Amino acid sequence: MLITDKQTDVFKELINIGAGKSASLLSELINAPIKLSIPNIWVEKVSVLKDKFVENIPENFSSVKLNFEGSFLGLAQVVFPFESASTLISVVTGDESEDIDDLRAGTLKEISNILLNGVMGSIGNIMKEKFDYAIPIYQGDTIGNLIFEKNNNDKLMLYGETHFEVDQHNIEGNFYVMFELTSFEKLKSSLDGLS
Repeated sequence: MLITDKQTDVFKELINIGAGKSASLLSELINAPIKLSIPNIWVEKVSVLKDKFVENIPENFSSVKLNFEGSFLGLAQVVFPFESASTLISVVTGDESEDIDDLRAGTLKEISNILLNGVMGSIGNIMKEKFDYAIPIYQGDTIGNLIFEKNNNDKLMLYGETHFEVDQHNIEGNFYVMFELTSFEKLKSSLDGLS
């Protein structure tokens, strides 16, 4: 077993705390309640995780990715079905366009940055670890291409997922937090220190 049930529960709780704070901020921004589901947690090679996500889904998704480094390396990401991303931008800006041009992509980056920083800020604060962030990146692509980098199939990942919905606007999306387990023992030790 790569990670114990107790360590998994602690990591789930970290993501839930951060996701809950972020969802509250977004809920105020769009003036609508947000539902969060309990995240799934996996520790797997990237190649195995890819198989879980049915890479051949043809639809395009919109994503904002935040790479981080520090005590641990990884990425945090928000992924929306394209229609949900377009609706979310329209709710925030009042612009009813269905396209995601540079201006609308910038709006999605700002919204997602609130969500991502809330999650990673809570994880860092509770674990007492410092993360340095890259500039958020907007991408549109299939789900497999968005979530998984090419040529990293052998990397081991601790992967957390949280689903959120805004019912009255038909918006849904997912938070993903992916840690590269190059310092796996240190990460497990940090989780043990919180249990």
